Parts: sequence; C-alpha cells; structure tokens
Amino acid sequence: MKSIVTLLVCVIVSAFSATASFSKDTMFQYLIKFKVHPDASKNKLELVDFGLKLKEHIGPNKEIYVYTAPLELSQQALSSLNTRNGIDWIEPDYQIQIPPVIESTQKKSPALALSEPYHHLILETQKAHKALKDPKEIIVAVIDTGIESTHPNLKDRMWTNLGEIAGNGIDDDKNGFIDDVHGYDFYNDQSSSEDDNGHGTHCAGLIGAYPTDTSDVFGVMPKVKLMSLKIFNQYGQGKLSTAIKAVLYAVRNGAVILNNSYGSPNPNKSLRLAFKAAEKLGVIAVSAAGNHKNNNDTRGEYPANFDLSNMISVGSTDAKDTHSSFSNFGALSVDLSAPGDQILSTHLHGKLKSLSGTSMSTPLVAGVLGLVWSKDPSQTYREVIQKVQNGSDKLDLLFGKNYNLGRVNAYNSVKEKNIKNLYPLPEKKWKDKAIDKQSDHPYLNNSRASYVIEKSGARYIKLNFDKLHMESGYDFLEIINSKGLVVHKLNGPFKDGRSLTIPGDKVTLQIDSDSSQTEYGFKISNFSWGK
Repeated sequence: MKSIVTLLVCVIVSAFSATASFSKDTMFQYLIKFKVHPDASKNKLELVDFGLKLKEHIGPNKEIYVYTAPLELSQQALSSLNTRNGIDWIEPDYQIQIPPVIESTQKKSPALALSEPYHHLILETQKAHKALKDPKEIIVAVIDTGIESTHPNLKDRMWTNLGEIAGNGIDDDKNGFIDDVHGYDFYNDQSSSEDDNGHGTHCAGLIGAYPTDTSDVFGVMPKVKLMSLKIFNQYGQGKLSTAIKAVLYAVRNGAVILNNSYGSPNPNKSLRLAFKAAEKLGVIAVSAAGNHKNNNDTRGEYPANFDLSNMISVGSTDAKDTHSSFSNFGALSVDLSAPGDQILSTHLHGKLKSLSGTSMSTPLVAGVLGLVWSKDPSQTYREVIQKVQNGSDKLDLLFGKNYNLGRVNAYNSVKEKNIKNLYPLPEKKWKDKAIDKQSDHPYLNNSRASYVIEKSGARYIKLNFDKLHMESGYDFLEIINSKGLVVHKLNGPFKDGRSLTIPGDKVTLQIDSDSSQTEYGFKISNFSWGK
C-alpha cells in the first residue's frame, strides 16, 4: 500500500499545470473523497506531506476533504489520481456563477405594459391564491447572492432561526454556525447573508414578495419563509464547496425547497452528493437550465442536469409563451419552463427591477411547487413534483425544448389538474411494443456500435429509456432518424424512465465513445409508435 501512496503523491508534486483556469477565489483547491479502508487516514496524511494541505471537511457525513495546492494540478494528474487505490475521486473546486443579466427577447410586448406582471397572468397566480385554502407555512432556501432582509416587500417573509440570539457571538442552537439568524454567508464565512449583488433578492421576491402601500409587487407564495444562503460575492462568483455547504445547511435547518439560480458545465460528484442527501430527506431542488442557448442533452449544466428525482431543471419562456431565445433547452434534461423574460421583482436598496434569464424562471417554479406543498405539507416531494408537472400548460412550441412541453401553471397545479400533452399525437394514437435493445454495460471504449428500432408505417417512434448514462463530456449516444440524420446527441446521465420522440418509422441509436472511461450505456425494454 505504501508504494501505491508514494506513486500517487509523486503524480501530484510532478504534474502541476503552468497556467490557471480558475478564478482567484477557487484557485488550486480540490475536493477529495477517499474510499473506506484501513489505510485511508494514512493516505490523507501522506497527501499533506507531499504538497496538498487539508483545509476542511465538508459533505453529508464530512466525507469530502477540501485540499489546497501551491499550484494547479494538470488534467493528466487529476485523471491519474482518479484511478488510484484509496481515492474515490478528486476534482477541482470549480467556479460557479450566476448567469449574466440577459436582454429581453421581446423589444415591445403588450403583456409587459399590463398593471399585473405578465408572468402572474400566465401562471394564473392570483387565481391560484384564491383557490388555496389555509396554506401552511413552509421554508424555501434561496442559494444565491444573499437576500436584502430589510427590503420592504421581503422583510416579513425572512426565515428566522428561533434557536439563535442575534449578535451575541454564540452558537446558541449548536448547529455549527454563530448568529445565523436569517441564514448564512458561506462565501465569506460570516453570519450576515445580506445581498450585495441584487440577484438573490430578485429571486426571493419572485417566490415570496408581498405588496406594500408603495409597491404592489408580489411573489408566487402568499405564505413562506425565505432562508438566505449566500454563496457568491458581489460579482456573482463562487465555488462548488460553498454551494455544498449551503445545500446541507438548508436541509438540516428545515428548508423543503432549494432555489438554485446558478450553474456550471462541470458535473461535480461532490455537489451531486449534497443534492443526493437532499433527495434522501425528501427536499426538492429547483435549478436554472442556463442562458447559453445550449442543448443540455448534449452539454450539461449543473446542478440542473443531475439525474436525481428531486432535481427540477427549468428553462425560460417569454411574454408570448414561446421559448426564450437565450434559454438552454433539452428534450430529456429540462423538466419545465416558466416565464423568464423581463421579469419584475425586488432588488437592492428597497427597489424593484426587471431582469431576464432562467434565473428568474427558476424561482417561479420553486414558488409553484411551494404553493402545492403548502396546501398539504404531508405530501411527499414526488407527489408535489408530479402535480406541478401534470398541471403545466402543454405548449406545442416547447417540443424539443423540455421533457413534457410544460410551462408551469400555478392554478392548475393547486387544483391538481392533469393537462394532457397532445403534441405531436394525442395519447390514444400511441401504441406500445416490447423490445430488448441495450448496449453493453458498460459499453466499450472506441465504440461505434449501432442499434435499430423500426416500425413500418409509423409517423413517430418514442424511445422509452429504462436507463441512459454516457460518460459526461466525452461519450455520446447519437439518435439518427429514418433519413440518416443525427437529430440528437445525448451525453451524461439522465433520469430513469425518460422518453424521446423521433419523427419517422426508423431510429438508429449509435454509440460514439472515446478511449478512456465508459459508463452504463442504455437500455430500452419497450418503445411506442404512432401514426
């Protein structure tokens, strides 16, 4: 074992990169999870001796070790370390950021000039409020740039830690945080989580703002407590380790919904572990799909793309109920859409501001989920999600943009309506057929294996995946239509049981893998066809 550890350490000290790709805040910091075995502690000590310095332990069970290094490790070194005995994984503490403010996709829209903001008209928010009888108060965590706790439209909705005495410098409730009255600032490691950017305050207002004598702005939820968890600096820059801490703080302190209006292209295992812990506790995580016009089926955005049952990925629509031009999309990876174009909400210094982005769509979905949950807090997270998905308005123009063509509707969700998807064919037009199509598990390196599904006379074929997982960032499952055109390139893990509709009577699935790591591949035990 000693020789293995020595080799591992030699890789570290000899394979530093000469150039840095991280921001100043995330430079040369790494997240390591060790395997459980008798020599694990020895491995940790040897890593410290050879250039990596232990900073702290984080994670659901403190199993993630945060190390700093004097220089950035090269990609070759990281790849080598990830194959060594004693280490489950090592990964950079990548930078995460809030998306930049996006210009409106509509230069002028009558809906934007209405006295009631258009997003509330589309969501039928006030109608939902009237239908909601005696809602119970629930806690929603806003994991962002903080919240301006004194904002006149928000101050009475702030979550308060009743076990903490403000300003006494003591961890009264012994939860590991001193004076965490309304939340915590994980970026600066301090109790005050006041917003110095505006992004978090804007998101918070969309969830739970209330009208005052001087401002009639309001959020989706009439009864909510907003937990302020700051993970970014004033420029909207942060790191994965702070997000991990915030997620775990939220679930341990009573939040049942987590709003995550931020993202990274890196499928970080340590962050997934935190959201997995939230899933086990029945907490819903709502995350922005991103503002890069990307197809998240091909190039993921995280945490939105994590293949967890509690994760809801949100895209943006505009005032005309069409997909926003800036929004990321994904026929398999994006769950729902919501208005995100020129959305009015609370901002810094007690003011209001209109912003655009999936960052705005995300809290609207979080708010609708909260509305449904506040109706009956005994519901499971799966039941709440299902009601919101069922109640979403199904829009033909969202075909290929999200999983079930749904744009969230608060009233339908509260009333537990089930709005059927009629595009491209109504439900009665589809027929199911058992089949056994699956790749090797795992699939092979350098593979171009192909698999054909065909049904004569079909106008559409629906691929019903039992499971689908390709190596993130490197390997793809190409979906080729009856004309021989590649219509989808699927990359990364997807939620089990997802379906993908392809026009035509024949579909070819072809694996395109590189020479390194592989994953499960795919399995299809039945497909649907319609004409």
